[in-house]
Amino acid sequence: DAELSLQPAEVHDILELLTNWSTVFKERHGLQSLSFTGPKRPVRAAIHTTRIIQILDNLIANAMTFHKGDEPIEVELKREKGFVVICIADCGKGLPEGKEEKIFQRFYTERPADEGFGQHSGLGLSIARQIANAHGGSLTAANRPEGGAVFTLRLPLAR
Repeated sequence: DAELSLQPAEVHDILELLTNWSTVFKERHGLQSLSFTGPKRPVRAAIHTTRIIQILDNLIANAMTFHKGDEPIEVELKREKGFVVICIADCGKGLPEGKEEKIFQRFYTERPADEGFGQHSGLGLSIARQIANAHGGSLTAANRPEGGAVFTLRLPLAR
C-alpha cells in the first residue's frame, strides 16, 4: 500500500497490456496453453503496471497449478459498468466449497496433494487482492458451473 500511494498511477491500455502479457505466456507455455479474448478498441485504466502484472502472474500460476485437461486457460477482458474486468478461468476441480473468501487470507493455501509441502507461502492471493483494492478495484473468486475456478479482477476505467 505504501509503495502504491507514493507513486501516481498512469493511464494504460489494458487491452495492449493483456495482449502482450498473453503473447509472452504463450511463447513460454505453448500456443494452446491460453486463450485470450477482448474488445477491439482500447480499454484504459489508471494503474501501476508492474503491480497489475504481478496480479496476473499470480492468478495464471494458480490456474496452471489446478488446470486439468487439454483446454486452454481462459483470459477474458471486458468493460462492465465503469470497470475494466479481467477474468482468468481454469478447468480444474474448482475452489473448495465455502472457501471463496478464505483463499484471500494471508498464509491460507489449498494445494494439490502431489505438491510438496512448503512450496507456496499462501500470500499470493492476499497480496493480489490488496493491490486490486489499492487501485480502487476488487479481486474475487468463484466456481464455474462447468467446473474449474474463475478469478475476476475489476479496475476502474480511466476517466
